[in-house]
Amino acid sequence: MKKQKAQPLSNLLSNYFRALGIEDKFFSARIVNNWENIVGAAVAKNTSEIFVDKSILYIKIQSAPLKNELNYIKDQIKDKINNYLDRNFITSIVIFS
Repeated sequence: MKKQKAQPLSNLLSNYFRALGIEDKFFSARIVNNWENIVGAAVAKNTSEIFVDKSILYIKIQSAPLKNELNYIKDQIKDKINNYLDRNFITSIVIFS
């Protein structure tokens, strides 16, 4: 039997979830479960709904001024999320109230 190279557990899980066809659900759950760590407490506190559909992140914000502010920094949020996941998973963000 050929000896295989050691791989990080995250790569093994990602490959496993991809084979099962649930990789997108796994990354979506990571975003939702770690939302406060990704964007901070102030934004998380004003987020009433968050979900991912076809690599588009939908965020429902309760505060109109915060919604406007976040619209200006959508690309930064997208980059922060993709860096957190260590892959380009989110392609765009829709912020609504």
